[in-house]
Amino acid sequence: MLNRLPDRKITVEMNRVVPGEGGAEESVVYSGDIARFKYTLVNVTDDHEITDCVPQNSNLWFLDNGTELGDHLKLTVVDSLGEFADAATEFTLGERGGKAIFSLIRRGSLYAKLEGDEECQISIFDKSGKLAASETASREYYSKCLQPGEYRFVFMKRSPLFYTVSEIGKLKELGFEKGKDYLERSCEIEDGRVIDAGILEISSLRNERLQYTLEDETYLTCNSRKITVGTMVYVKLAFSNCSGLFCFRADCVFRTS
Repeated sequence: MLNRLPDRKITVEMNRVVPGEGGAEESVVYSGDIARFKYTLVNVTDDHEITDCVPQNSNLWFLDNGTELGDHLKLTVVDSLGEFADAATEFTLGERGGKAIFSLIRRGSLYAKLEGDEECQISIFDKSGKLAASETASREYYSKCLQPGEYRFVFMKRSPLFYTVSEIGKLKELGFEKGKDYLERSCEIEDGRVIDAGILEISSLRNERLQYTLEDETYLTCNSRKITVGTMVYVKLAFSNCSGLFCFRADCVFRTS
């Protein structure tokens, strides 16, 4: 016969902090999916982590023979989607379990109004200049939620010849000029704050900087429109580099297979 294990229940209440009138903050009940959060429960009294935790609806069930009534517990939640900052609360375990109340604060982000109807490519670089994220937007831009820190946002018109770079310094290596080919905005991202970058007018990207060949002097021709296996084919190709440093022309004969 199996003995019934004791049930320990923590009622989890989540409130989302949102801007209110006059800049004041208001707290509203979070009605989203709580399964997106990862829980860490620690018995502060005995200084050990309780690993047998099972979330169910708005409750967190756990089994731990080392936890007694009156113990001081700490529950931490981490949003797996990264929208909200990590939150923690402490409470005392009673006969009916415990109650953990959280105030969820949204990660910081950036907003900008984009002039024109063309789609823009936005690259986000961290403090070290490494690419942190790349997004697209038109007319209005709301960045993804970001960890607190210093960031540089690079705005440019979308081009079929260019996507983004892994480091912000590579833009200069490619010949792009700030203020002409792209706009850059630097800011300090903080939890609970949306930074308004204002109205941005972004120039069209000068695609000639990205073209490797000259269209009028680049071609590939074949002596036959219909090619069958085993026949000899005469191919003529040529291209000229945009920089004018070199050109290339070749006549090739090969057997198809």
